[in-house]
Amino acid sequence: GEIFYQEYNSVVMLKPWSRFTRGTLKMDAGAAVVKLDKGEIRRVEAENAKGTDKYPNPQIDNAAERLEMQMGEGGAVEKILGERNVKMVSMSSAGKTTLTSDRVDMEFEAVKGESLLRKATGRGNSKVESQPAAQTAQARLLRSDVIEMTMRDGGRELELVETHTPGQLEFLPVGAAQRYRRMDGERIWIQYGPENKISSFHSVNVSTTTKTPKQPDALTWSDLIQARFEPKTGQLTEL
Repeated sequence: GEIFYQEYNSVVMLKPWSRFTRGTLKMDAGAAVVKLDKGEIRRVEAENAKGTDKYPNPQIDNAAERLEMQMGEGGAVEKILGERNVKMVSMSSAGKTTLTSDRVDMEFEAVKGESLLRKATGRGNSKVESQPAAQTAQARLLRSDVIEMTMRDGGRELELVETHTPGQLEFLPVGAAQRYRRMDGERIWIQYGPENKISSFHSVNVSTTTKTPKQPDALTWSDLIQARFEPKTGQLTEL
C-alpha cells in the first residue's frame, strides 16, 4: 500500500499491507519491515502473515500473527520464526501434516537456489496432526509443549518427530469398528518411512489406553514401549 525507505539504516517499511515473493515462495501480510544489507534483503518482519511454498513437493503453508524471516546469500531463506497462533501445513500426495503452536522455529537449507525445510520446532501448546491421504488409514494426533520435526534430505518427507517434554499420542479411529489408542509418555520419538508413513515409535515412562467397541478399555503401564507398523497400511504389527 505505502512504502517508506530509511536510507541511513537500510530499512524499508511497508504498510498497511505487504506481499513478498521469491521463486515458489509467496507471502501476504499486514505491515512489514525489511532490513537490507549491501542491497540484499537480510530480514523481513511481518504482521498477520500467510505464506505458501510449493517447491517442489510437498506444499508448505505458514500462518502467524508475527513472522520473522532471515535470508542468506542470494536471498535464500535460512530461518523463519512464527509467533502467536502459528500454523504450518505440509501437504503431499501421501497426506497432510499440520503443526500448530505458540511459536514455531523453521530451519531451511539451500538447494539449487531454493530453500528446503530441514527442521521445524514448536514451542508452547504444540500439536502435530497427521492425516493420511487414504481414507481408511488412521489419523494421528501428537500433543506436547515442545515438538521437533526433522525432514528427510530434500525437505519432501518427514524423518523424525520427537517431543522434548511429556506428550500424548492418539491414533484416531476412522470408522466405528476401529480401535482408539492413546499413549502418554515422558518423551516420544516417532520414526517415519517413505510417503510420511509411520514406521515405528518408542517412548519412556508410558501409560496407554485402548478403546475397542463393546469391550472394556485396555490399560497398560511401562518404563519403555516400542511399536512397529506395516508400511503400506499403517497397522500396528509389533508392540
